[in-house]
Parts: sequence; structure tokens; C-alpha cells
Amino acid sequence: MEFSDIIGVQELFENDDNIDKLLHYVITKGRVFPGYKGTYLYNNIGRAEYIAHILENSEDGKNEVVGISSHIMGNCFWHVRISDNGVLEENTDELSKCVFCTSMSDDEESIVPVRLVHADVLPCYSPGEPVTMQMAAFPLKISYYPNEEACDKVHNIGMFMGKQLRLASNRLLNFGGEDCLIKGTVKSIERHKTLTIAGNNAEEREFYYVIIDTQFGELPLCHKIELVSEEERQFFKEGAYVFAYCIISGDVAIEDYQEGAVYDEINDLKLLRECLDTKDFSRAVNLFCDDAVYVSDGYGARANTGNAVREYLQQVADNIKMDENAVIRTLLVYIEDYQGKNDVNKKYIGHYAVVYSQYIEKGIDSFFIIETDENGKVSELYVSRDSGFKIEPVNCLPEKEESDFTPLCLEHSVGDWLAILQMWNVSDDEYETDTIVWGGMEPDCLYEDITSNSIIKLQDKNEIFLAFKEKLQELNRQNDNRIEDNKLIFDNGNSGSAITIEVSERQRINKIVVEAYSKYLC
Repeated sequence: MEFSDIIGVQELFENDDNIDKLLHYVITKGRVFPGYKGTYLYNNIGRAEYIAHILENSEDGKNEVVGISSHIMGNCFWHVRISDNGVLEENTDELSKCVFCTSMSDDEESIVPVRLVHADVLPCYSPGEPVTMQMAAFPLKISYYPNEEACDKVHNIGMFMGKQLRLASNRLLNFGGEDCLIKGTVKSIERHKTLTIAGNNAEEREFYYVIIDTQFGELPLCHKIELVSEEERQFFKEGAYVFAYCIISGDVAIEDYQEGAVYDEINDLKLLRECLDTKDFSRAVNLFCDDAVYVSDGYGARANTGNAVREYLQQVADNIKMDENAVIRTLLVYIEDYQGKNDVNKKYIGHYAVVYSQYIEKGIDSFFIIETDENGKVSELYVSRDSGFKIEPVNCLPEKEESDFTPLCLEHSVGDWLAILQMWNVSDDEYETDTIVWGGMEPDCLYEDITSNSIIKLQDKNEIFLAFKEKLQELNRQNDNRIEDNKLIFDNGNSGSAITIEVSERQRINKIVVEAYSKYLC
């Protein structure tokens, strides 16, 4: 995906001629980043970066441009891991990926989508895979305010349990799509330059690099000043508050992958795992050396060239696709020991492997173990069903402790609701009861208090919650209470008040009535 309009050089993609000119500049003067399946050609124009995505046409063998992406140079980095949500499914070219990321801890408390720049240099997108990225964010909409209070007044997201809700500061929120919402304090603002090379003359353009904190690390919001309204530009400065909807971009061609795809035992196995998970070995086009062999401990050599090995694996994967009962699970492991009967397998002690399960209930189905040549390519793929291997998971997150957490129940009979209300404000965990009562009220709940001089009728859920809680506190201070005849009765001997409720079909509160009570009236 390209974001040229957000940094003010939208002319680059206005028409075919301008696109051709940009691609010619990138391709003829660009740096090559080889991926596992395709190739990227990269060039920058000032701080703006443009990447052409190149794939070989399977029919005629010619290289084709299948996509183009853009990014911004910078010095903000995240070290995160791919979440259990994995890859965001979308219709983009084969060298583009958007993955959901979370923190390196095991709680998955926050999950955000990141568009990976140079995605194909990573061997694997499996959940739990650690990823280091150089970050940039491109606002689709952005506003600046003098302080948090001013920001919250504009972005009023409603009430909860009678109190105003607000978005947490410096915290990215995602609702399942490709964009995120962020509210935070501006740490710094940098002004950068780029050029538009469209047309006959190159024109210099400015954009801004606005750094904020997030739960994952610093994030720069990159945009032209025109995205900020005239009245808000007075607040465009350090210390101000920013509110933005943005798409996050992360360049993964850094650290180990700064020269492109890496071939060695670990990365080869990660790529193999990715192909097994997706049942697609097209990314393994360069994984095997020319004279690679596939050896099975039960059947001997099954393929004797690199292409034959890949084709055989794809054939097996195609057969698995037709098995509706197959649930594939893979894991990268370290072979600590061998205690089986085949002494030949002892040579693999100290190696890494991918364990493969085709049917979870049956446990490990196969071990995939490799030998590599001097270039790191796979020279032998050994597939074994021997249960004598003793293994330890690699990059395995800590096991979660068992939790005694029980979800709050918001559906109750009339009698149970009255019992909950009877204990409200006097229970040890008032906040939990607040949550149950507020959550257990239907959105169109009604409230009537006919104990006062003027009848009070409310329809707004938050107003009902506050008024009803205050009324219960008042009644508890002055009276004893009991449940009788499907009523919660408060009396001081001779008279008092009674609360009746009605519940909906799903057993949530849809009407509350507070009325006068006397034991002499029936």
C-alpha cells in the first residue's frame, strides 16, 4: 500500500505516466532485497521510501511488478510478536502482508495490525514469532487539541455506569480491521522533506514526523500539515494532544534481514513450518539446493532434486487440503536427546526440527529435520515418525497459569435480581455489583420513582443507573429490607418503599418501579 497523498506527494500516483516514472526511478536506481518468493526493489526520495514488488511469472518466467508500497525512514522501533490472530486476510499482492501483533508477553492484552514492508524477507508469520520493525503510521484523519480534556470533549464516546468514558492515553486501539485509533501526548515534532518527481520538474514538499508513545513503543505519525484544520494548527506543537485514525507500517528488512531473506537451519525450518501451516510451498522456491533429497525413515528417498522435493511436498499438501478432518499444528523444536532404537538418529541430537501433527488427538505425526549446504540451503530433508526424539520447544511463550476467573452473569430471574439489589451498596465488592446491575439493564430500560412529591420517570440508561443507585443508598440508610411477594421492601415498622422489577425475555432488567409501601395496604 502507498501513502503518498498523506505526506503530500499524491501526484506520484495520479496517472499511469507518473507511476511509470516513479517505478523507473525505483527499479533502475534501487537497492535489491531478495525475499523467499519474490524480490523487492527499494529507493528513497528524501525521507520517503518506495518499494516495487517483483515476482516471476509462472507461465513465461519473466519478472513482473505486482505491487508497490511506501514507508518513511525513521528511528522508532518495535520488538513485538505475531498474535494468535495471525495474518489479516485481504486481496493484495503476494508480497504484501498485514499481520496482527501483540507484546512480547503472553497476555495478548493489546493487538494491532501492522502492514509489513518487505514482508517476504521474513520466513514465517506463525503466532508467537518475534518481529523487530522500524515503524511509521499514516493518519487517515487527525486532530490536535491543547490538552486531554479538550480532546475528550470532542471525542465523547459515551457513559458507562453513570460516568463519562474516555479513551486511554498513548494506547493503540483496533477493532478488527486494518486501521487503529490513538490518543496521546505529542513528544516531539520533526519537519522532513521529500520530492515529487511527477511531471517535468521535481518539487520539494514538506511533511511532519510527530512522535507519540504507545504500549509497544514510540510511534511517528507522518502527515502533511494540510491534514490539520486551520483552527487546530495553533495546537500543533509539543505537549499538545493528538487524536488520529491511522494505518501502521513496519519495515522488517532490518537486523538479521537487512540484506533480505536469510538461509540457515533456523530460518529454513521456519519457512518450512510456514509452508506446512499454509499448505502452500510456493514460498520455498529457493529453499532447496539443486541436488536436495527428501528421505523418509520408512520409505527411503522420495525425491532427488530440489524442484522434485518441493513438488512432492506440494502434492502431499494438496492431499491434506482435501482431508476435512485434518487440523494442522506445527512447532519449531530443539532435539535434546534420542532414546529410540535407530542409532542413526542419534546424529540429529543438537539439531532443530519442525514437529508436525495432522490430527491433534493423535499427537506428533512427523519430525522434519534438515541438513544444509554451505549457502544455508536445504540439501537433505529427513522426515521421521520415530518417537524416540526428546525435544524442547523453541521461542515457546510461558504457559498461562490456570485462572479462577468466572464471567459476570447478567441474566437473572426476578427473584435473583432482587437478591442482588438487596446486597447492592453493602456487599464487599460494590464495583462488581455496579457492573452487574449496569450491564444487566436493557438499553431501553425504564425507571419510575413514585415515592416523591413529583413522579420521576427516566429512559436514559445512565441517568437511571445513577438515580436508582442513589435511591437505594438513601433507602438502605433509613430502613431495614426484605424480599417479599417479588418485591424488595424497605420499611421502618409501619411504612416505607417497595421496589419491583420486570425482566426481558433474556432475563435482563427492562423496568424498575419504586413506590410507597405500607403493611396496612395490600
